[in-house]
Amino acid sequence: IVDMNFHLNLGLHIRDVPTYATAASSAVPGNTQDDLLRYGFAVSRQFRSSLLLMEIHGDVLSRFDNNFAYVRGGIRTPFLAPNWLLTASAGVGLNKESGSLEGSLGMTRGF
Repeated sequence: IVDMNFHLNLGLHIRDVPTYATAASSAVPGNTQDDLLRYGFAVSRQFRSSLLLMEIHGDVLSRFDNNFAYVRGGIRTPFLAPNWLLTASAGVGLNKESGSLEGSLGMTRGF
């Protein structure tokens, strides 16, 4: 566990519920606010000049079965020049509401 950082985020996510969720639950129109607990737990580790990250994040306690959960891994590394960063990640949904696979790729330039 040497040189590892642990991160925890908790918060309230207030959202209006999509039409598919209200139709499935017979919710009264106008009463579609859903207050969820948003969470995230991550572990990061420096590896040479790169940062490696693994996380689990999602929303729970939905009134409309609108819960999401993902596990994702990624890397942030210098690219082309010291002030450019390449970021890449891939994730998989852990329940039926989450979907299946997701990925991202990005470049950031520091000033």
